[in-house]
Amino acid sequence: NRSQSEQLQMREIIHIQVGNCGVNVGNAYWNTVNKEHSINLEGKILEESKERQINANILYNGTKKERCFPRTVLVDLDHSSLDATKSGEMGKFFPPEAFISGKCSTGNNWAKGRYTQGAEIADQVVEYVRKLAEQSDSIEGFQYFHSWGGGTGSGLGTLLMAKIREMYPAPIAMCNSIAPSPSISDNVIEAYNATLSVYHLVELMDIVSVFDNEAVRAYSAEETELYPTSIQRINETLAQPISAISSGLRFAGLANASLRKIATHLVPFPRMHFFTLNQAPKMNSCDSAKKLKSIPSITEIVRDSRYSFMTCEIRMKHLYTCFAAVRGVIPTYDIKTQIQEFIEKFPGQFKYFYPDSLAFSSSNVPPTYGQHNVTAICNGDYMLPYYKAISEKFTAMFRRKAFLHWYTAEGMDEMEFTEAESNLNDFISEFQDYNSQPLLEDDMEDDQFYFIYFIH
Repeated sequence: NRSQSEQLQMREIIHIQVGNCGVNVGNAYWNTVNKEHSINLEGKILEESKERQINANILYNGTKKERCFPRTVLVDLDHSSLDATKSGEMGKFFPPEAFISGKCSTGNNWAKGRYTQGAEIADQVVEYVRKLAEQSDSIEGFQYFHSWGGGTGSGLGTLLMAKIREMYPAPIAMCNSIAPSPSISDNVIEAYNATLSVYHLVELMDIVSVFDNEAVRAYSAEETELYPTSIQRINETLAQPISAISSGLRFAGLANASLRKIATHLVPFPRMHFFTLNQAPKMNSCDSAKKLKSIPSITEIVRDSRYSFMTCEIRMKHLYTCFAAVRGVIPTYDIKTQIQEFIEKFPGQFKYFYPDSLAFSSSNVPPTYGQHNVTAICNGDYMLPYYKAISEKFTAMFRRKAFLHWYTAEGMDEMEFTEAESNLNDFISEFQDYNSQPLLEDDMEDDQFYFIYFIH
């Protein structure tokens, strides 16, 4: 209704794109949400699609004027990625002051991004974020784009998160992290950078959506003449689930799903806020997407690890909580009925000592590539093998002090490595401890489930 729409318009999201990976994935995200809100690359609103722009000011400044700007900042110590954006098709979309670059690349060194080169421009970035915050009515949250494996995205990224969190502790801090693959490595010190990143993300973030390189490439591996696989295509694929997370906030419906509601539902314990995302159907299967008109046919595919953005076997018995964003015009009754049928078909698959394990949102605005899709945000211990693989690589190098001199030369204390390793091991132990806790006598029976429906 009107009052709800007016309330939604006052909940802005500020974006921070850090590093080469964060800049490119963030650009693909903006290209996607531009299409969803009918805004072209010059920041001009298309008059024929006003119904999509009712809550566009959640992401943009100046939506009531002739020209609107994205509420974001693009940061990279190596100016090459920013120069490519400026000279590309999206160059006119971002305001000139949104580009902040350093003097040279970090060379994948976390310490350079955190303590030396990154620290030189951190205050400039924070000052620009402060200006964006002052132009907002009521900040819903901060959304970060970065990678764990590089030096700028991981080192400078966590530094900015700490500074912004100190200034604005109340808004939701949400992070989209591109994690290194356990089996495919771009550089030898990825395990160091990833472990150090997790060490800070555990304390600084409320929502961390994790995508690993191997799974993302496998997800986008299906090639057709119309949709060839490329780096740009992979980034566009990543943009779809990221935009789906905030779709319930950006598009009015019967009830909203704010970032805080999503976080409250998905996080059973304070440090367990690292999520994996599944999405079906795939972008490069648009013909099949048109055939998938019912919730079960899509939701069952979401359970398949082929549709996951993480290299891990998603076994539902390890799933603590799940939030599914359904997009497309589907009657409310069909959503409720078909979801219940899906649950009855797969009984006992959630940890049944978390009663309201499953929540749904529904938006009538479809994705940019088809009629329907489902994005499942999952929280569970099925990522334990991934964390253990990263921990083993870290320990193998740190035990021999391999490559450590590159970090200590930037003023980093060796004790921080010890703390990061201990933190990751404690994080792994927490999952195991929660799983081993005995059930209470009044816990629900295996065949009983309770559900919350957020219909948009």
